[in-house]
Amino acid sequence: MRDLGIATFFADALGETLTPTTLPTVTFILCSLFALSTGTSWGTMGVFFPIAFVLAQTVTKEPINSDAFTSELETMLAAVLGGAIWGDHCSPVSDTTILSAMSSQVPLWDHAKTQLPYAFVVGIYSILFGYLPAGAGAPGALMIIIGFFLIPVFHLSLSKIPNFGGPIEVYCPEVGECIGEGPRGVMNSIKKNFKKSSKSQEAAQEAAL
Repeated sequence: MRDLGIATFFADALGETLTPTTLPTVTFILCSLFALSTGTSWGTMGVFFPIAFVLAQTVTKEPINSDAFTSELETMLAAVLGGAIWGDHCSPVSDTTILSAMSSQVPLWDHAKTQLPYAFVVGIYSILFGYLPAGAGAPGALMIIIGFFLIPVFHLSLSKIPNFGGPIEVYCPEVGECIGEGPRGVMNSIKKNFKKSSKSQEAAQEAAL
């Protein structure tokens, strides 16, 4: 890494155009794309940790022992970790994705693409309520609490879109076809499963009588 001068290259190319507020977000996106294309979270961390240190020092223009540099570096390291895990989770060439598809007996791409919608929602929330506010100096604990309550609100709001929410079909690899429906966690699923449970309870009470 030192001989290649990658950290210096990124610092020269991005150091003057980025601010402490936007740097963690850009780092998260770069690490996500790198891990998505390579399928390795450990490799992404090994490549971007030195780069994050140099970029944090270049953008803050503060001494290494200063509070401003320490705060920015902590956010940068979190962005590297988050981006590496996010990209590895979504990557179709990741060993964990391949093993999960094999153990579930489903096609690799079918398994990979089912993870993307959930991962993108979490990634967007991480940027809006994590890296951007943290880069601007917002308290991390406060943003975690806000994001914790807003994610269910956003998820349930999606269920109100016609033909979008509701339960998903359950595929059985042994039979080779869908055998039923499972809860998805959105409003239509909640209503439907609540009705089913109510009917089951009524049937059980009638049988007991």
